[in-house]
Amino acid sequence: MYVPLRECLSTLIVEGRDSELADQAVILGRIRSLIRERISADSGPSQPSDNQWAVSATEDECQGATPEDVASAYEEVAVAWTRELKTAAPHKPATFYLWFDEQASQLRCSAIQSTADRLPFRCQIRNLPSPVDIARAYLQSSYKEGIPFSDLKPVRPVAPAEPEMPFVLDVWSFTA
Repeated sequence: MYVPLRECLSTLIVEGRDSELADQAVILGRIRSLIRERISADSGPSQPSDNQWAVSATEDECQGATPEDVASAYEEVAVAWTRELKTAAPHKPATFYLWFDEQASQLRCSAIQSTADRLPFRCQIRNLPSPVDIARAYLQSSYKEGIPFSDLKPVRPVAPAEPEMPFVLDVWSFTA
């Protein structure tokens, strides 16, 4: 069952629970392992890659994982990372954010010492209320192991009269 982050801020992976991960989908273990990664307390919107991480998995490695499981694992990472940033700089906001990089077939996340309205993307952002839809998009992607050459199509030049459709990226963020 999925429990929203704000209702379970105290649920973090703690040492000694690693044996439980052996019974879970590989992707969940990879996501939860991010909790142990050191993040830069000097990160802000101008240094977004300082704390950027990517997780990918094959179809087999995703077996048994639900969108709610993946969302919950990322919420645990969000709590841990924002807590770490707040410990380093209690007077600054700390924001964790997650998105699905469809071209690379990766779930990407980062954390910055700023607010969610200052995320370092150069495209339009659709802020999602939970990470479930991002997790669902990833788990339903048929390109987890790469895009087959047969699925690639020639690109036709866009005529100047045709308006370009803006790219909109779904992002979930958590600010502490």
